[in-house]
Amino acid sequence: MQDTRSPPECSKIFKARRDAFVTALKQTRALSFSTPQGGMFLLIDVSQTGLDGKAFAEQLLDAESVAVVPGFGFGESMKDTVRAGFLLDVSVLEEAAKRIIRFAECLKHG
Repeated sequence: MQDTRSPPECSKIFKARRDAFVTALKQTRALSFSTPQGGMFLLIDVSQTGLDGKAFAEQLLDAESVAVVPGFGFGESMKDTVRAGFLLDVSVLEEAAKRIIRFAECLKHG
């Protein structure tokens, strides 16, 4: 079935998802990021956790069942980042953010 929503409507949906995800992730100081102005992904600096992006992504999946992509594919300067999409419903994104925060804070304080 083809999606019949107009581009402005889709933009509103992704902005709402982005805003919910970013707002939830701002509840921790263990992660840092800049709110993207476009697109469907957030690049998160995980260096304060003591892990690089690859290790963070692998361990997050094992510990919290949340999948993110390591940022090293964007070059050496991005090795301490992960890329998270905000493609799912707001409630799913808010739950994912809670799990990401729980994992990151456990590492930072552990």
